[in-house]
Amino acid sequence: QEYIADTWAMANMNMIIHDMEGEIEIGDTFKHPKFRNKNGKLRTFDRVVANPMWNQDWFTENDYDNDELDRFPPGAGFPGKSSADWGWVQHMH
Repeated sequence: QEYIADTWAMANMNMIIHDMEGEIEIGDTFKHPKFRNKNGKLRTFDRVVANPMWNQDWFTENDYDNDELDRFPPGAGFPGKSSADWGWVQHMH
């Protein structure tokens, strides 16, 4: 999933160039993940290819606490306001 349409297009082009099959959606991965099953839960995958936007600082503890998909379980640690890196790792896991 990719938030920026130009980056989404480039990722799709790269899949074609490298003869890969995949699925990329456009949208905000943290706040509105698109890959969900019929029950509305996150889909799971055998492989994840990611290049997350490291060091994002606009997510608050409230964003993690109110996640409807349980990607950030209690006790796993709050990623912190200065960097969403741990949040990205939790989402991919």
